[in-house]
Amino acid sequence: GGPLVVACIGAEEAHYFARGGGPVDWVCLGFGFTAAFLAVTALGYVLLLAARHPTVPAPEIWSISVRLAIRNVFATGPLFVIEIVGAALLALLDPPLLLIGLPLALVSLLRLTAGFGLRMARPGQVAAQTAAEHSS
Repeated sequence: GGPLVVACIGAEEAHYFARGGGPVDWVCLGFGFTAAFLAVTALGYVLLLAARHPTVPAPEIWSISVRLAIRNVFATGPLFVIEIVGAALLALLDPPLLLIGLPLALVSLLRLTAGFGLRMARPGQVAAQTAAEHSS
């Protein structure tokens, strides 16, 4: 729920400030796009870490996922966005794909991309961080 709420808020903020105006409106537009981008990027990590560590509370998984998303923003960020936009376009072009397996394919792709991002992080760093945050 958290990543989707942040993505929706970022998208709505970008929509509101897209009309332009003063410099403050352009800065807010940038913040909206950045929030939506990081939320979409962190979504893959949330799915993967929640499956690997089911006993860790959701807020801790979300904070670890955001840190991973920021650390790997240039490597996995565009991949996550391409996967989600591609799935949305396929769903718009052919709605029956939503029933045939498009959601499962998207989750599978997000999991693979998040695994790639975790491998880019130092081995064991995420597991140690998750264990440390869970024990405190």
